Amino acid sequence: MSMRGWLLLIICVVTGCAHAPAVRHPDASHVIARALPSLVLLVGERPDGKTSFGSGLIVTRDGQVLTCLHLVRGVQNLKAMRYEPSLVSYTPMDGGLDRFLFENRKKLLDVRLERIDEANDLALVRVDADTSNVDLLPMADALPRRGDAVLALGHPRETVWSFSSGVVSTLHLGAIQHDAAINPGSSGGPLLNERGEVVGITSAKVFGDTDGVSFARPISMASWLLEESSRPFELDLSTPEKAASSCLRAQEMASPNLEDCFDWGYRWDFFDEARKGLSKHVDGELQARLSKIDRATWLRDERRRLRHAVREGEPPLTSLQLQPLPETLSPLVQEARALLVSQSARVKNENHLDVELSDQRAIRKLLRKGVRVEATLRVKRHLAWVLLVGRNIDGSEYRYSEVWAQDGFGVWHQRTPAGTEELASLPNHFAPPLVLPGEMTARMQLELLGQIFTLSGESPKAAEPALSSARR
Repeated sequence: MSMRGWLLLIICVVTGCAHAPAVRHPDASHVIARALPSLVLLVGERPDGKTSFGSGLIVTRDGQVLTCLHLVRGVQNLKAMRYEPSLVSYTPMDGGLDRFLFENRKKLLDVRLERIDEANDLALVRVDADTSNVDLLPMADALPRRGDAVLALGHPRETVWSFSSGVVSTLHLGAIQHDAAINPGSSGGPLLNERGEVVGITSAKVFGDTDGVSFARPISMASWLLEESSRPFELDLSTPEKAASSCLRAQEMASPNLEDCFDWGYRWDFFDEARKGLSKHVDGELQARLSKIDRATWLRDERRRLRHAVREGEPPLTSLQLQPLPETLSPLVQEARALLVSQSARVKNENHLDVELSDQRAIRKLLRKGVRVEATLRVKRHLAWVLLVGRNIDGSEYRYSEVWAQDGFGVWHQRTPAGTEELASLPNHFAPPLVLPGEMTARMQLELLGQIFTLSGESPKAAEPALSSARR
């Protein structure tokens, strides 16, 4: 034996040559046995009279269930059933879900909708049941990797409390692609890794007829619904180009840190001028109420409104009828509304955008057809215009420009609307912004009036323009 061989033998004798034990994960049967009690069956009646069914995941000990929005929106008489291993289930050839529900009708529980995430097709509902004894599944703190094994739990094609297995194929923006079999009834159910952690929620909204191609929303996208610390979409605000693209992605995904895209100090200054302009048309108590709006409260409320508008949308402001109004305000209100109506026409004619800025669903569809940065021009060291191009539903292009400003820390934020001086620096070959200063002033003043004057006992709310540069 060579000297090298003797040395290796001596080392093995002294230190041991055994391999480090491999990390063992629970086998699928144990993972499934633990997970099934947290899986619920959701059933309801569609407007056409057909039964709607899907899956949900118990996420708290007081009955909260995470599911897909399309399963519960517009559904009448929404009910849930918890897992009981003693219940007999049936395949479609033996009576299926209809027979199962008929025989177990007394086990159906009332359900109420609590929160929704319109952008990501997620919802949080509450089941009228004691779930304190449920072993809640842990949430994965990282995305899975290509090739990782996954289990999809749900009620596919009426086969209640069943599962399929597969591997992660790839990761997309806001979606995990895998090849575990998915069918109607699977949506809303959890996608688990081999440790039994929830990595995603199955969403049938993006399914096609292709076998072996399934999708789930990463569980991190539901963090704000669950009121947990979130891992939001990572923004890149290092350059105007990257900031514009990054913030559009954050908007599409309804990411909690979307608010970091905006220059809020600039927003407040613009609002303050709009408030002062409105104060000239009122006096007494109304003027006092306007003057009491402080910066910190306004910024807090605006951030909250932004999050709500992007996730759920709000009705158009111009559809509200503010009553009663002092005669001195009537001309201002009429002028403001006329300006917002003309804004819609301007955006259609000059920017070629075919949808209303306040229509969140329509805007979201456009975002998913793609938006690209066409050009960038720095007009000052810390100020830049960005030209963006997107596509309407018919494939035609729309164009608009945003102005971005760099703060003292090198971070770029969007300024909406662009000021008079900034508009003067807009390159001739750039499309105009979606919102001009006068249009924003009109919107803000109508919002203020909506907070002061009530409509049928409620305070009117204004719509949050949906595209990035159209937001307040």
